[in-house]
This record gives sequence, structure tokens and C-alpha cells, in this order.
Amino acid sequence: MRQLKVAGHGGRKKTTFKRYFPIAVILAAIVLGLSLSGYLIVKDNYNPSDLADESAPLLDWVEYVVESGDTLEAILIKSGVDPDQGYKLIDSLGKFWDFTKIRPGHLIEFGFDERAGLLEFVYTASPVDIFQARLVDDTYEIEQLAVKIEKRPAKIQFRLENSIYGDLVSIGELPVLVEKIVDILAWDIDFFSDPREGDLVTLSVNKKYVEGKLYDYGRITALEYNGKIVKQSAFYFEFKEGEGGYFDQTGKSLARNFLKTPVKFTRISSKFGMRKHPVTHQLKHHYGTDYAAPVGTPVWAMAGGTVARKAYDKYGGNMIVLKHSKGYETYYLHLSKFAPHLKPGIRVRQKEVIGYVGTTGRSTGPHLHLSIKHHGKHVDPLKMNKVKEITLAGELLEKFTKAYRSHHSANFGL
Repeated sequence: MRQLKVAGHGGRKKTTFKRYFPIAVILAAIVLGLSLSGYLIVKDNYNPSDLADESAPLLDWVEYVVESGDTLEAILIKSGVDPDQGYKLIDSLGKFWDFTKIRPGHLIEFGFDERAGLLEFVYTASPVDIFQARLVDDTYEIEQLAVKIEKRPAKIQFRLENSIYGDLVSIGELPVLVEKIVDILAWDIDFFSDPREGDLVTLSVNKKYVEGKLYDYGRITALEYNGKIVKQSAFYFEFKEGEGGYFDQTGKSLARNFLKTPVKFTRISSKFGMRKHPVTHQLKHHYGTDYAAPVGTPVWAMAGGTVARKAYDKYGGNMIVLKHSKGYETYYLHLSKFAPHLKPGIRVRQKEVIGYVGTTGRSTGPHLHLSIKHHGKHVDPLKMNKVKEITLAGELLEKFTKAYRSHHSANFGL
């Protein structure tokens, strides 16, 4: 496999030998009366295959490191690639790689002949995503280079001093591992407010290496978060062929669903979508679902989370906003009153009473208005993708418990 080295942005590197060097050597040998029977020309990066085809053109290589805002088309123009060849190259490469994924830091190599024709092209998107294009009969043939990946099982343990990101990177791990940890534990841990200095994190995972260098991780097999505010364990278990997930030590899945309704004994009086407003009588979008219920009916938290806001609004009346994992927020409007203990910053559990149905603000009658946002965008509460919750039982639970204890005993010393 080609050894790629970054030479700089658009920097040129020339071949390290002269075309007429062999002739000069032969003439010198004749003059000196030397025997050429054992003569061998040695050049930088010598490979026996170099002598196999003396007619093969010598390529002039240009290396380019992708910068912010670059597109492949712009890079080809900037690097002096003939427009017709550039079009053919992009067309061929597009069948193997989505170039909307081009990112700063990716390495591109161009191999030009003496007439500035592009004969070879190498694109390195990652240590395992390397694409080579060669011009054959006026068409670029594409090949994804085979890369040997070495997997090494590892136990990683660290205590929080500054942040999960900073502490992991400081012990030589890659930032992508932070994403994996947060994704697993985000249902139970608010990583903005729960972590404390001294919290202990332990996990087992396969590390992936290419040419001896760490580049990625496999699935986290087991994870323990032992904190001052929250403690949580996660163990990956395949409960059906091809289907698996993370479970705590009791066999309950970590993935949490939202409640089907935030109130009991109710009916839906207005759905998500366009409607004629009952007060203004104007046609406008209704960004939520209204649940008609008597004043004083308890309102439950749709999922565990943190109280982001508790306030009065002239339109929404008494309202509560909860922040959940995975970028979700839930809004509860027109409440008659709040739960006594509720205040911004505290954590609430799923189905915990946070307030009571009312008709405060702009309202025509007792109801709860529920809105849900995902990464800042309103979603229909009745059409949300539901997370499948699983609690293991019977033989599956026995199998899980055995696997859990065996792994933790061997890897975590528990």
C-alpha cells in the first residue's frame, strides 16, 4: 500500500532522479573500462517493479490537504487538472465515494505526466478509506485500497478532572470515544450538569489500529459510570440474532421511551398541524397536541430530564420546559399550578408529577398543551419515532446475568 505523507497545501514534489543519469553512468563505465554485468541503478524509494516496465511514464506528484470550504471540483481546478479529465474523474469517483463528505484534513495526491495529464489520483478520507484512480484508455478506473485493520481488546479507566473529552484525550484516546460514551449513557446522565471531579469511568472496547496507529474503536462492550451524582452501568447484550442493545445490571434497557400521554383520563382536543385558532380565529400552525382534562389533573414528565424553565407566559400561561437527552425538549403549557418542589436546574424522573392541568394564558378551557422539540425543531408528539424499551426476563435474563457477571469479573474485577 502507498505510504502517504503530507507535504503541504498544493506543494509539489519532484522525482528524485534525472532521466539522463543512466546514460551518464554507462558512458563513465565505458571510459573507465568497467564491467557493467552487475550494474544496478539505485534511486529513492526503489522497488523491483520499477524496472519491469521501462516505458512507464515518470509521474510528477502534487499533494493537497483539503481546507475548509473546499469542493473537489475547486481543488481539481486549483491543482491544474484538465477540465475534461476532471469531469471524468469526478464521474468515476462518485460511484465509490460521496464527495459531499469531503472534510478539512483529507489528503489528495495527483500524479501528472510530463504533459500535465492526470494519470493517477489518490484520495485519503481516513486511514481505511483510500481511493485510487488510474487513467486507462481515456477512463479512470477506481479501486478502494485494501487496508489491514488490527483489533486489540482494551480496558480504559479514568477519573474526571476537567471534562470527559479533555480527560480521555489526555490519556491518548480519540475524541470519537467520547461520542460513544455519551450516546450510551445520555438517557440517564446529563453530561452538562451531572459529572463531578473524581467520578470514575471504566469501559471495555476493541481498539482499531492501522499500521500501528490508533484510528477508531469498535462497539463498547461494557461501561461503568461511578459518580457522585449518578451511577450507571451498561452492558451490550444480543437478545435476538442481529438485535441487541445496552442494559443495566438488572436487565433493563438503557434506551428510554417517551410516555404515550402526559396526563391520565384525557382526550385529544387539538392535534399538531394547521388549525383555526380558538381565540384569534386565525388559520395558523399548531405546534403541539392539546389534551383536554379537568383542572387539577396531574401532569407527568414525558421522560426523565432537567427543568430548563419554570415561568408564566401571557400566551402559554404557567409553563414548564424540560430538557432531555438526545436533543429533546418538552413544553407543558396552561398549567393551573406547578409541583411544589419544582425549580429550574433540578432533575425529574419519567412520569414524575411536575404540574397540574389548568387554563392559564391564552386558553378557552382546561387543557394541557404539549410541544416537543428535537434539536430545536418542533415534532408531532403523536408521530415521534418511539424507542423500543426492553426488560429481559426468564431464560434471556439468566443468560444476560451470566454474561454480565462473567465479563465484569474478568475485566472490571467486580
